[in-house]
Amino acid sequence: MATKFDWQKAYEDAVLEVDNSKLTEKANRAEEAIFGRLRTLPFGEDRERMAIQKAITALHILREERLGSRDKRRLPGL
Repeated sequence: MATKFDWQKAYEDAVLEVDNSKLTEKANRAEEAIFGRLRTLPFGEDRERMAIQKAITALHILREERLGSRDKRRLPGL
């Protein structure tokens, strides 16, 4: 997969992880990278904001389906 954003590599590592024992750690790393980027993301970067929103949603679904996690955290301001 070609990455467009700095946080995307960590996200892809989590999504492509097949070992459930490593998934939580990789998903956490991806979220840290995403939230770090959100703190510095300039206004007007709607394309990246949309990609972030989709990535966070996918990580929540991944955790729920593969790990049975009921993580209810939400992104503020998206």
